[in-house]
Amino acid sequence: MALFYLRYLNSFFHFSLPPVISRTSFLLFGATYQLLVPLMVFGILLHTFFKTSVGIKKIQTKIVLFGIFPWVVSMVPSALFNLTTGQIPDSLYIFNLVCIIPVPFAFLIAIFKYRLFDVELVIRKSLVYGLLTGFLFLVYYGTIGIGSGLLSLIFNNVKSLWIVAFATLLLGLLFNPLRKRTQLYVDKFFYPEKFHLRLRLPELSKEVASSRTLLELVSQILDQLSRLLHMQNAVFLIADEAHKKFSVIKTSGNLSSQNLEREIIFSANEPVMAQIARNKKPITLQELYRQLEIHSNPKLEKLNADIILPFHLQENLVAVLFLGGEEEKSKLSREDRDLLAIFCNQVAAMVENAHLFQTATYDDLTGLYRRHVFERVVAREIERSRRFKHPLVVAMIDIDHFKKINDSYGHAAGDILLKNIAFLISRNIRNIDCLARYGGEEFVLLLPETGIKPGLGISEKLRKIVEERSFSLKDGESHCRITISIGLAYWQGTGKAGTVEELLAAADQALYRAKNRGRNRVEVLSSELMP
Repeated sequence: MALFYLRYLNSFFHFSLPPVISRTSFLLFGATYQLLVPLMVFGILLHTFFKTSVGIKKIQTKIVLFGIFPWVVSMVPSALFNLTTGQIPDSLYIFNLVCIIPVPFAFLIAIFKYRLFDVELVIRKSLVYGLLTGFLFLVYYGTIGIGSGLLSLIFNNVKSLWIVAFATLLLGLLFNPLRKRTQLYVDKFFYPEKFHLRLRLPELSKEVASSRTLLELVSQILDQLSRLLHMQNAVFLIADEAHKKFSVIKTSGNLSSQNLEREIIFSANEPVMAQIARNKKPITLQELYRQLEIHSNPKLEKLNADIILPFHLQENLVAVLFLGGEEEKSKLSREDRDLLAIFCNQVAAMVENAHLFQTATYDDLTGLYRRHVFERVVAREIERSRRFKHPLVVAMIDIDHFKKINDSYGHAAGDILLKNIAFLISRNIRNIDCLARYGGEEFVLLLPETGIKPGLGISEKLRKIVEERSFSLKDGESHCRITISIGLAYWQGTGKAGTVEELLAAADQALYRAKNRGRNRVEVLSSELMP
């Protein structure tokens, strides 16, 4: 590097360098510019290409690599000729010029086709900042010039040069705060939507922190971000406790009536969800398709998404928000995406904590009570029955041949079926009844203040409703019919009362009898629990 400086000083001040130093600096400059720099650039890009997983960054790197490869190849012989003979043949010069032509085209493709950055926004902002900065400089130095001229007339010993030098020093000190203030006003008046986004997101993080339940928290996120980004539809997916499945917890807009909660489940291993987890930042649907090198996805098409916002807590993807139906076409700049990513990561901890609190009571997949909560409800209801002499019924419900559903359509289809069965039964029981997921494909139902005959009637009604229903399983393309078996145990409210464990064991034994007698039926256990 010192030799380079000596050559430059020699060109300015024309002092002579020793021949050894002059020759060495010439060789070092040629080796660096013509050999080391091209090889280092190519090596860095090649390392990035192999290190990056499948996605848009890998595609961009590959395009640029193809573009600069001819240039790198042409520079190697040029460097060798220069180092050995001290000159480059004319034919090699022409070859260098031809090989450098693909370089700008590769960058243009990476920028415009694969959105290396938002060129339109950069150009517009550069023009606005350039014009405004130029105007301010003209005003500033115009004022200084007029002032220095007047001072020179009034005070003969004051030179304009010193005034301009002092003004330039003052401008240098004030440049950074002035630049920030100028950028603030440009964004505020020329890009109000971007300015509002940056101003609103920090406030929104504080507002959602006051939400008391998971559903309230998610609803506020959907509502506020939809307004802020001018989106009409929103779908919020949340991960289960093991972060292996993602199911729809809340929808808004035109998607609210499409029952996506019972139709869409993503596995964390699916390419779509795995790529969203790798991105870490908001991404458009088209960018996701390009990263995966696909043209469409049946599940994603149902979500009608334009923008995808991942919520990460450390290395875990805990939730995903799909926003779509843009009211007005607005592009998110890289700065906007960074701000949204910060917001999502802040809110992710709130979502995860609210989710953990809720899953202590409710089953993650079906939204029904968990088994331990149900057992507390049954114990409380037994005490009420003993006090007021009211009967109660416990029904154990099992989906027939559920393993075949998993084997034929996959576990995601089985999960969708469980959600649909849970919803169907919940919709056809009373408000005072209590439905819970007992485990696997089994549900348990408590019918308080219900005798055995009404209990049989309700159970038979539920069995027929499920039998007559056709269920959509995989991506809305596969339909099947299934049946359920039900086992009943009851207490009349007088005589010997069974414990929670005895009631559940009796209902389970009745269910076992129903399955042994052909399935798709209701059985009542004859035991000492009966009067």
